[in-house]
Amino acid sequence: MLRPQLLLRAFRPRPAQQSEAIPTSSLHTPSRLPHRSFAHSAQQVHYSNGAHHQGRRWPRHLRSLFYAISFFSLGYWTTNRMFDSFIGHIPDPGTPEDERKLSELRTRFEKLAIVKKLRKDPEFVEWEAYTNFSEEEKAGRLTSGLLKGSRALAIQRIFWNETEKKAVTVVYFGEGLNGWPSVVHGGALGIVLDESLGRVALRSFAAQTGVTANLNLHYRKPVNSGQFCTVTAQYDAERSTERKAVVNGEVKDSMGRVCTEATALFVVPKRLALRKLGDGF
Repeated sequence: MLRPQLLLRAFRPRPAQQSEAIPTSSLHTPSRLPHRSFAHSAQQVHYSNGAHHQGRRWPRHLRSLFYAISFFSLGYWTTNRMFDSFIGHIPDPGTPEDERKLSELRTRFEKLAIVKKLRKDPEFVEWEAYTNFSEEEKAGRLTSGLLKGSRALAIQRIFWNETEKKAVTVVYFGEGLNGWPSVVHGGALGIVLDESLGRVALRSFAAQTGVTANLNLHYRKPVNSGQFCTVTAQYDAERSTERKAVVNGEVKDSMGRVCTEATALFVVPKRLALRKLGDGF
């Protein structure tokens, strides 16, 4: 029979051996030396890479300028390609291509209903604009020089009614006069109206000369380029005097729609000697 002391000794827990003991610090606190070394190295790499990239990047204002030039160039190139494909190539004045197109436009002009109608009316006389100028003088003027050719004011034929003091000008607006794509610039319409109304005023003055004092324009509808239009100008006798002429006018497109209306005042200067433009203006 076992003694009670032996039983107690058998169930008593043995103390851990010295070689199997694990330090408490190693269980709860990881080694700080490798952690510090890794963090310090990563931080150094991060700063080193950042400094490396910062040294190679352009300043902000140069980047903005580069982007602006790039996008502008791309947009300009794309727009030009779109315009070329939309309206086609615009020939320069005097080139063989320009002469061919002018010949085609003259053929179309002869077939216009408004031209046939005006030619049947004995009250109207007809002439080509600017025949009173020499070729050298035409080259130095805006409408007969810079705006000549099929690209701009290809044809301007005037039909004049002396009894009514009225002029009907059949004009072709080329694609070179566009403000927006396929739409004639409002300034080009103003130039043509100024000369068309002025033509009536000068033929109403005894001096056969004068200058524009005032021109009011009212744009009603856009005028598409690449078509024949009519510019009608009528002398207003009730509002005019010997040295002042009021003329009303309008631009109609090929469909007969009123696109632009105008009223102008022309005067004969007292102290300024001006050349008489004659009948061919």
